[in-house]
Amino acid sequence: MKFKSLEHIITIRRTTRSFSGENLSDEQVDQILRSAVYAPFGGATGLPLKEVRKIFVFKTNSEAMKIVNDVLVATIRSKARLMGIVLAILPFLKKKLGTFYNRLKAIERYGIPSMKMGSHFIIIAEKKGIPSVQRQSIAHALQNMWLSATSVGAGFQLISAIGIISNNARVLKLLNLPYNKYQLDGCVIGVPAVEPEETEDVVLEEYVTRIG
Repeated sequence: MKFKSLEHIITIRRTTRSFSGENLSDEQVDQILRSAVYAPFGGATGLPLKEVRKIFVFKTNSEAMKIVNDVLVATIRSKARLMGIVLAILPFLKKKLGTFYNRLKAIERYGIPSMKMGSHFIIIAEKKGIPSVQRQSIAHALQNMWLSATSVGAGFQLISAIGIISNNARVLKLLNLPYNKYQLDGCVIGVPAVEPEETEDVVLEEYVTRIG
């Protein structure tokens, strides 16, 4: 698939939830990773970018990957159990929280398939600073990676649940990061099982209010 412009890349970009299990080439992976380095960052840390932003790349079937996956599923299981208790005590919250609770239960039962079928799992670690904009900075990096992945024909899925294990001792030891100094987020990249479909053009006036 060829992309003629940035606008085309933006409109064709999709969340990939089904991967073929094939590996991306080293060139594809490096191009995606490079785009994360160039993303904007904020926070008055007084440190060079290489200390503010750290990128960890896992082959999806590696032993290190298994550690992260086990920690993540165990943490989600704990949160699902707690939410289940809350919903049992306060059933009126089911309308608001029911869909999210069902997602947690599905992950608890089946895991996250893309973390097994993708080519690589990636964690972005952003150093906390003042002002507290590490989450926004990570979002910029992931956005760049998503666009770059689309441009080289790769699939991309955010694994935003990684944020809940940012201070897990096993994960921090694996990444050699200090406690409570970095915010984490993650994604999976790989060869999509099917190519994304083109989207219909949006009607801009349905989204935009012009003032002044």
